[in-house]
Amino acid sequence: MAAALGALIADEVLKEGFDGAALDGFWQTGAQTGAFDQATTRGGFVEAIRTVAKAVRGDGGDGVDQAAKRAVVLAVPPARSGDNARGFGPADLERLEGDVDVFSVMSYDFSAGRAGPNAPLVWVDRTVRWLLGLDLAHQASVEDAVGEALGDATKRALAAKLAIGLNFYGYDYRIGADGAGTSAGEAVLGRQLVDVLKSEEHKVLPRVAWLPSPMAEHTVNYTNAADGAVHAVFYPSPASIKARLDVAAMYGTGVAIWEAGQGLACFWDLL
Repeated sequence: MAAALGALIADEVLKEGFDGAALDGFWQTGAQTGAFDQATTRGGFVEAIRTVAKAVRGDGGDGVDQAAKRAVVLAVPPARSGDNARGFGPADLERLEGDVDVFSVMSYDFSAGRAGPNAPLVWVDRTVRWLLGLDLAHQASVEDAVGEALGDATKRALAAKLAIGLNFYGYDYRIGADGAGTSAGEAVLGRQLVDVLKSEEHKVLPRVAWLPSPMAEHTVNYTNAADGAVHAVFYPSPASIKARLDVAAMYGTGVAIWEAGQGLACFWDLL
């Protein structure tokens, strides 16, 4: 089944002449359903990815080496407390390093339905450390962890294949007057946040606050003029993006944006 799945994806890439394959949701499905509790199932997923890589990055049958032209990108879940064994870890990274060109790390949606930051800076740092097999407890300083990563040729090579996820969207949470009854949150795009800030209907002007490290994110609090509901918006800003770019630069990783069209124009100045 794994071989058939990999072949199906590879055939589609080659038939349509795509530049490669981005396997998004591929690994998460196995992790979230508990399928990866079985070693054979986890191994099957790995073999499917290798089947895709062999076909997509190898000789396309036309005598031209396609390895430099096509790429395989695998979206992988971030470090999560209590379920790292089901997720994607250092052993998986080393196992697939030769088959995957970019591991797109989904380092966002941290609060997952409850009012809070999208990607706390300390969590982004922890995710990179976890995948590279570095200190997790932060008993070592950041400098020590970075030195360990950059001082090991194998870890440098692995870091170069990681792409830290940058969310260009945020979440708008409706919060009760007493802090209770918080909504699960609705996704908010840059243009929607601009509309909130520019609106002249607010009874109280929106308040923008910086949540320092370990969160390193901005939040916007406003009151809906129609129903008086209090809202808290967690949305990226140039300052929060710069902080995460600094983490990527420290460890020698890349970045992956979800999604380019959802942000503000000023974000691109940083990139």
